[in-house]
This record gives sequence, structure tokens and C-alpha cells, in this order.
Amino acid sequence: MGAIAETSIRAVVFFVWLVILVRLMGKRQIRELTLFDYVGGIALGNIAGSTIVHLTASTWAGLAAVGIWAGLTLALAWGTRTSRSFGRLVNGEPMTASIAVKWSRTISARSG
Repeated sequence: MGAIAETSIRAVVFFVWLVILVRLMGKRQIRELTLFDYVGGIALGNIAGSTIVHLTASTWAGLAAVGIWAGLTLALAWGTRTSRSFGRLVNGEPMTASIAVKWSRTISARSG
């Protein structure tokens, strides 16, 4: 099979796979994306694009890598919904302020 034909077939296969995974991960508008969601989307595209273009890379390995990355993204999203502190850690909300408040309460309780 020629390089153009193989690249075209890979592109179609990865397009379908990415559409399925994006639907499973949930539609989000740009304003709803966290920084991690944005970076994760770029990483998914990079993994797929690299596998499509580099004909020496295994198509199955690329499909698995994209699937695993999407699964990890889903697991992270679940973790942020179930644990508030984990959500703050992942979404970049400052945890140092809450720790500082707890420490100051502990110090003032011991002092007073």
C-alpha cells in the first residue's frame, strides 16, 4: 500500500476514534475548559497526529495510546468531581491559601 493511501486510512480511523472518545468525554464549550482539559486535548491531537504521519508507528499502539489518554482524562474528571481538594489541585485553584488559614488558626489557638 502506498504512503498516501496508508496515511489517508489512518487519518479516517483516528478521526472516527477521536469523535467517539470526545463524545464519551463530554461536549464542552471553550469557556468551560480548564487548563488541563485544553492541554489534554492538545495531547490527544498530538498523539493521533504523530501516529497518522509516522508510518513506522503502529496504528494499534496509537489507537491504544489515545484511548488510554482519554481514559485517564475521564478518571481525572471523575476525581475532580468527587473530591473538592483534588479538584482544586488539578484545576489550579490555590491550595496554599487554605493551608495558610488552617496553620494560622492552629498557631493562634496555641498562642491564645
